[in-house]
Amino acid sequence: MIRVVLRGLMTRKLRSALTAIAILLGVAMISGTFVLTGQIDGAFTSIFSQADKGTDAVVLPHARFGGASGGGSIPVPLYLPESLVARVAAAPGAARAVGTLNESGYLYVDGHLYKPTGGAPSILDSVSGPPFQTSKLVSGHFPRAAGEIAVDTTLASRAHVRVGQAVQVVTDSGIHQAVVSAIIRYPTSVGGATIMLARLADMQAWYGEQGKVSRIAVAARPGVSQTQLADAIRRLVGGPGVQVKTGEQDAKDSADAINKAIGGFLTPALLTFGFIAVFVGAFIIFYTFSITVAQRVREFGMLRALGATRRQIMRSVIGEALVIGVIASVIGVACGFLVALGVDGLFNLIGFGLPTNSPTLPAKAVIFGLVVGVGTTVIASIAPARRATRISPVEALREGAVLPRSRFSRWTWIVAALCAVFGILLIANGFSSGGSTTAKLLGMAAGAVLVFLAVALTTRYVVSPLVRVLGWPFARVASGVGQIARENAMRNPARTAVTSSALMIGLAIVVFVTVFADGLKAGIGQAVTQGIRGDLVLESSGFTRIPGAVVPLVANTSGIDATSALYTDRIKLADGSIHGIVGINPDTFARVWGLRWIEGSDATIGRLGHTGFIIDSELARSLHLHVGSTIRVEGLTGTSEQLRLREIYNGQNSPVSGITVALPAFDQVSTNRNADVILARTASGVSADQGEARVKHALLAYPIVQVQTVKQFTESQQNQLNPIIYLIYALLSMSVVISLFGIVNTLVLSVFERTREIGMLRAIGLTRRQTRRMVRYESVITSLIGAVIGTLVGLFFGWVMAEGLKSQGIVFTVPVGQLIVFFVLSAVAGVLAAILPARRASRLNILEALQYE
Repeated sequence: MIRVVLRGLMTRKLRSALTAIAILLGVAMISGTFVLTGQIDGAFTSIFSQADKGTDAVVLPHARFGGASGGGSIPVPLYLPESLVARVAAAPGAARAVGTLNESGYLYVDGHLYKPTGGAPSILDSVSGPPFQTSKLVSGHFPRAAGEIAVDTTLASRAHVRVGQAVQVVTDSGIHQAVVSAIIRYPTSVGGATIMLARLADMQAWYGEQGKVSRIAVAARPGVSQTQLADAIRRLVGGPGVQVKTGEQDAKDSADAINKAIGGFLTPALLTFGFIAVFVGAFIIFYTFSITVAQRVREFGMLRALGATRRQIMRSVIGEALVIGVIASVIGVACGFLVALGVDGLFNLIGFGLPTNSPTLPAKAVIFGLVVGVGTTVIASIAPARRATRISPVEALREGAVLPRSRFSRWTWIVAALCAVFGILLIANGFSSGGSTTAKLLGMAAGAVLVFLAVALTTRYVVSPLVRVLGWPFARVASGVGQIARENAMRNPARTAVTSSALMIGLAIVVFVTVFADGLKAGIGQAVTQGIRGDLVLESSGFTRIPGAVVPLVANTSGIDATSALYTDRIKLADGSIHGIVGINPDTFARVWGLRWIEGSDATIGRLGHTGFIIDSELARSLHLHVGSTIRVEGLTGTSEQLRLREIYNGQNSPVSGITVALPAFDQVSTNRNADVILARTASGVSADQGEARVKHALLAYPIVQVQTVKQFTESQQNQLNPIIYLIYALLSMSVVISLFGIVNTLVLSVFERTREIGMLRAIGLTRRQTRRMVRYESVITSLIGAVIGTLVGLFFGWVMAEGLKSQGIVFTVPVGQLIVFFVLSAVAGVLAAILPARRASRLNILEALQYE
């Protein structure tokens, strides 16, 4: 039977190749995910290993709880007293100890602020000297006089600065004059980050952190291991606010933290697209084998007559699938390098560039790719293989013999209904149940797969009416050719259904993403409308907060009627849970921020005092709190406060979340004095644009502060989604491409099956051109069926998601214009998919086609 398997593949090279491509692309996506994440992991490991090269031990500040401080997206920095450096240097085995400051800072040249790209940090570190300084001089000398800075080559190239040039450095305290003393090169790529170095004394002055350092790097004496040195330092200075690590452990922990944060969403996201591609490919493999098995009835009958058993026939079909799966998966694993390169290029194109190392093929990419690729192919071929054994040899050898209907076909509606019900229940459970986010997302993904299966199983029953409607224009415009194409699409509803289902899945997900993103944008608009009563929004650039000195400057600007800022940090409750805390000015908060009260009103905010707090309804429910409840909170300062709940507001589309207190209470548990965001309201007669211009002029000394009108802020928040949406579209295109191969494959097999029919049509006058048009119209009709069903399914998923996340501000909208574009693109896809099959059909020899057996 091995010879039969190999001969069957060799005699149907095109069909085998098209089937293999369907699984190859999906496996390539999976393999490419592991290749790319391996590159990113290696890059960050290399970055931090180089950063700690020459460092045998480090002393770091340690938060009392919850890791780094910060209730918002930007952590509050932690420091050590500079006096600790001398004590660390005196530890047994220490050769040298240096305290450094690590902050966010920007280069400012000729009125232009040079920001990092792709969400990377803007690094401003103090010079540490040998053996800790890993940056290499390209020109000049490391900063040694007041006001000198060193600039990384990439940043120097962007800003066109040179050694000796006067520039400015922007920190959260304002603009500071500096001179470029050196151009440096970091040993490894750091993506879109900007890097500068300065003297410790200058940085302490620029950031108002005199007598403080961010970390202490220590070099060991000869013969002293890193572990011995770290233990000695720990015994000397260890305490609740101090942590001591070896240099190797610090590098590993830093790399692991970033890789975990990036890999935690990047790997599952990319694998999801890979599985979508494989899922689409499974449909194609299933029906390709179903068609070929039906076309080879007489061949199998002859083999049975010659002594082949049912088991051997089944093995031969599965054997073909196994060979195709192995070949496609091996090539797909190798193509993972190309996918990794392409996805990395997409990240760079949309500004999300991440540092990457040289590509390698991890073992898990090979194992995972082969298991998924081969497994999917073989599983998809089992049902067709079983059908190949269900016809007797005598019946199979008769002219026009066809396979009997599957014994399970009468249960299709019941299976589809069960899949739909369980799928919807799993999706609903993801919104309502507890448990980890990963578990809920996996459950919802399984539910989505079941819904797709339910739709695919029932599509055959709506194919005929859809073809009548969608094929009507072709029948009217193209007369006879269009009518034949229309009838061909209706002739085998099951085939048309499965072929269109492959495109349906890809398009349904595209439509879902579009609907969800449109609803998210609409939700942002609603949140701004409901939550902002001011006219101007002030935010900070990058990984910094707004300097506290900016708040009074804005408040005292001519034409500004009211100003209110939000300050955030973290607190720990008595049960050990960690939450964000928000500090507000109760005198001005209600004038520029809007809350929808469940219990309470704007008037009572002013009476929060030193012990009152307000909370959103969802957090109040989870903590079992009601108005009048008291909680004890502990801040990172070590101070504990007893707070009483005064009011509860609706958290949907709310500008604040968590536990919100007046600034006097906030100052008791937090050292943060820099704001996350500031809102300002203009005075009567002053437009938002006029207020924006005046505030910008007042804040010329703080170029890191971005001033926007509410309209500009809304648009910028919505536009931030666009690069992510475009990236998702690009990744989903893989599954759409696979579905096109499915249409090509089915049409090629259909042409093969209708060889004699096409010969007859040609004999009675159908021209080559009309033959191509016939196949092309059939392809377009099939594509449009997938588009219609995919759009409906995508809208359904979008509605479900919007309803499930209504409390998060998501609304359901129908982007009609984009849906029309997708519909047109589906028709174009049908035309492209028909090129090869139409060409093959038109080139059939009439006489050979008529005598074809």
